[in-house]
Amino acid sequence: MKKVIRGGTVVNASESVRADVLIDGETIAGVGSFEGVDAELIDASGCYVLPGAIDNHTHLSMPFGGTTTADDYDTGTQAAAAGGTTCLVDFALQMEPNGLRSSLEEWMGRAAGAAHVDYGFHMAITNADAATIADMAAIVGEGVASFKVFLAYPNVLMVTDDQFLAVLERARDLDALTMVHCENGFAIQHLVQKALAAGEVDPIYHALTRPEEMEAEATGRALRLAGFAARRCSSCTSPAGSRPRRSWALAHTAPPPTARPASSTSSTRSTTCAGRTSRARASSARHPCATPPTSPTSGMPCASITSRSSRPTTARSTTSRSASASETSRRSRTGWPRSSIGCRCCGSTACATGASR
Repeated sequence: MKKVIRGGTVVNASESVRADVLIDGETIAGVGSFEGVDAELIDASGCYVLPGAIDNHTHLSMPFGGTTTADDYDTGTQAAAAGGTTCLVDFALQMEPNGLRSSLEEWMGRAAGAAHVDYGFHMAITNADAATIADMAAIVGEGVASFKVFLAYPNVLMVTDDQFLAVLERARDLDALTMVHCENGFAIQHLVQKALAAGEVDPIYHALTRPEEMEAEATGRALRLAGFAARRCSSCTSPAGSRPRRSWALAHTAPPPTARPASSTSSTRSTTCAGRTSRARASSARHPCATPPTSPTSGMPCASITSRSSRPTTARSTTSRSASASETSRRSRTGWPRSSIGCRCCGSTACATGASR
């Protein structure tokens, strides 16, 4: 059954305009004037009509520390739909000793028949042994476009540096995204044990045992390992052979400041179609970076990083070479890795709008 949303102000990435929205099944078939079309009429007079938002960081029914998050796929996605979020990407955790596939199936079972909006998954790897690394290709084949690792929470979620590097290399080969929780887990564990021994158990000590230096150290380490993994890929190409594959990491300590519109996916869905469930488009897990890359010593997360050495080399003028040398010198003073980490779109370390793909 076709539907026409009439009388509202349509807001998208390029403009705001009074227009009708024609919906055919689950697809927005057109934006314009649809007088005389045989369709159910929805009056949106005085309202804004927007594409559905995507929440790309959720934890529904997630077990952690002996507790489970309060919202499940029923209540959580009802709240999402009420707020105009029509797609979410939830974190599925590898539950040791189980592999990736069984964990993904468990999370898919939680969502099946319960979700009120579209959904997809990030796959969190907590035991990056050889069998897990080998299983990553099958998970990508299921439609999962991103993996997450934790550099915090020893003996629970944390991977070691060798495991982290193995995940980066395999994700690079699969053209998948690697996200990172950047904190130095062992150093924080040391601070927590000291606080407990001293009886410092008030809520403020949760923050004080996790100083920004612990985040900065792990962020810098993640940057360097991601850059190394990218440089080590000398012959990897995409299926089309048009560009080198890259290893990248998302220093993932805070959600983006704004929601991304559903038009960033391969198809647009109406906010009125909240009763359907499906896995989200693979591209829903990839969003433009929200903050510019910053020095690892500053404690600020870098939202999208890549080794500039993976870019095609081009001739540069004497002026640009001089500027590059000056920039390299600056990074040496501020603790930046020498591999020249920059924004994926333009290579600039000051770019705040570069796309992560």
